[in-house]
Amino acid sequence: MRSTNFRASPALRADGAAPAAPDGAHRPPAMGTPLPRERRGLVRSSGSLADSQPETYGSAHPSERIISVRRDGTPRSWGADGSTQRDDGVGPAARGPAFDRVVPAGGYAWWYCDVFSDDGTCDLTVIAFIGSVFSPWYRNARASGPDADPFAHCAINIALHSPGDTSWVMTERGKATLQRDATSWRLGGTVWRWHGDRLTIDFDEATRPFFQRMRPRLVGQVTLEPGGGAGVERAIEPRGAHTWRPVAPASRAHVSIEGGPSFSGPAYVDENAGNEGLERGFKRWNWSRMPCPEGTTVLYDVETRAGERLRQGHIYGHDGSVRPLDPQGAVALGSGGWMVPRQTRVLSGGSAAVERTMVAAPFYARSLLRVQSGGANSIAVHETLDMDRFEAPWVRFLLPWRIRREV
Repeated sequence: MRSTNFRASPALRADGAAPAAPDGAHRPPAMGTPLPRERRGLVRSSGSLADSQPETYGSAHPSERIISVRRDGTPRSWGADGSTQRDDGVGPAARGPAFDRVVPAGGYAWWYCDVFSDDGTCDLTVIAFIGSVFSPWYRNARASGPDADPFAHCAINIALHSPGDTSWVMTERGKATLQRDATSWRLGGTVWRWHGDRLTIDFDEATRPFFQRMRPRLVGQVTLEPGGGAGVERAIEPRGAHTWRPVAPASRAHVSIEGGPSFSGPAYVDENAGNEGLERGFKRWNWSRMPCPEGTTVLYDVETRAGERLRQGHIYGHDGSVRPLDPQGAVALGSGGWMVPRQTRVLSGGSAAVERTMVAAPFYARSLLRVQSGGANSIAVHETLDMDRFEAPWVRFLLPWRIRREV
């Protein structure tokens, strides 16, 4: 996503073709090797909210141990001198979503935005995919060989929940309707635009009911004021094949739905990318983000396909600082309708419980949590992903019922 010397890639053609290398040849990396243009750091933190100190880009907190990745894909340990944490040193344009990033054959990239109302009664999530990681058709293409085209499996996912109003969009499209450049991403009726001081997402999409009553089309706009500073890109498993970067972790946004709710509240934007399917890298993960007085806390706990259990935790401050955070208290959140186990972590003496399940699928659950910590009562967005479940044939058989395909 980012390199020390950032240059925006040229705008792509409408067919979504990846930008060429300087000599005109596009050379995607081998499967399982570190991603191009990435910050390759997996941070294992210790400490607590009470004793953590601010980390500015260019230095790592002394209590952190950073696992980095060599060019050949093998892990190596670094000291806590910030060598893999250094700021990109580029202008504000590079701090937005990397819509023009290279996506290799068999790989993926997605851009995620969620907003919930200040009172917690309404929420909206929008995810834009190149190489939809939850597409059974793209999964089959990857299984058939290493040259699976991610641009043939782009998708948009939108989930809206408000009192008496639930809408679901999951539409997969081919490269013909994809247009993107350094500051915008368009697929079908959905457009993301990064304006430097704000992000707008406009959408006009057909819904995909599954024995549910919902509006036939979901039309609306998200206007987001970015906050918290763009974080560095971090590997989320030791090989460096999968990365995550918070783009605007401590933001505010306003949501307006045509013929539906209008609300404002805490918002969050990030991006993930990989050069192989999630099923090759992970068994499962739990992720959460929660507004706090300092900014936003983000926890990212994964179990890799190799059986390693790794966790990250950070507080992204309103002032652009980053503090490590490592809550030790594991809390079982119970299973949703599809019996997917959910779990999170809290600080000593804290508690967490599911306030409302936002999305429930045979291999995935997104929930609003009520978290109590240090006398404060907060709302968190939490997700659980189970890729062992995703790999089950019966699950991939069910997925087309929730996905509209326009290719």
